[in-house]
Amino acid sequence: MRFSQRIKKEPVKKEMQFESMDDHLRAGLWNVFYKEIFYGYSEAYVFENARVYSLFEDIWANFFKYHLDNVPEDADYALEKIKQGFFGLAWTGAYDFAEHVVDNIHLMEFGDDERDHLQKQFNNILEREFSAYRFIDSILSPISNEQEMGVIQEVLEESKSNNLLGVYAHIKAAQSKLSDRENPDFRNSIKESISAVESVVKIISGNPKAALGQALKLIEDKIDIHSALKEGFGKLYGWTNDSDGIRHALMEKSDLDFDDALYMLVSCSAFVHYLIVKAEKAGIDFKNISS
Repeated sequence: MRFSQRIKKEPVKKEMQFESMDDHLRAGLWNVFYKEIFYGYSEAYVFENARVYSLFEDIWANFFKYHLDNVPEDADYALEKIKQGFFGLAWTGAYDFAEHVVDNIHLMEFGDDERDHLQKQFNNILEREFSAYRFIDSILSPISNEQEMGVIQEVLEESKSNNLLGVYAHIKAAQSKLSDRENPDFRNSIKESISAVESVVKIISGNPKAALGQALKLIEDKIDIHSALKEGFGKLYGWTNDSDGIRHALMEKSDLDFDDALYMLVSCSAFVHYLIVKAEKAGIDFKNISS
């Protein structure tokens, strides 16, 4: 604890930054970009020959939408122009910048290991400065605690490694719709979350046409699933299908909010993980089953 905190001149803990970004958080994100991307990779006699140049040119033209014929020839001047642009962005734009860098790090001929390292460095800053967002598989996602982030990340990795591509796509879509900082789509995020469960249950049941309620009954003969969990998730699924539910056609008005969508994403991710583990214990090899 710092001296200023011990004498109560500064708060020990800041408020979670959900729809804002203070100077410390913004500076931290910039420092990660500078240290991990620009510093050490811009050293070339001619800037165009530097390893960072392709990524820089992409940021210049495709993120900030500057004219390509105005790309600076000097690396330090180029960095200063990008820095001015970054610090002039709204808080949503600063997060967009971080996502853009992670999405396009391959332009520096970096692979998955370097991308994962970069996300980890960004996440360290986001955690330190009490941001309400974390990188999960290249997407900045809203969280309420680290455990929730871990559950979503785990099921994304499990579904991909087990060739459950439909499950992966639904969780990824749910995450993306919830994570849109300007126009979040809570309704369709919930729909995608429940569809991920539906997808894995259909695969386990062996009946691709079964609805979730029916498929949950069918898998009892294949895996050891607790009856209370099956019943509870069946009721949750029923909520998404009632007259005021998420899948009810052309519904014009809804009171669904962030907490509803986040709860469904975390709950569905946890249930998918549970089903995958149970299926593996029962000897089901997902890699040999089309998803």
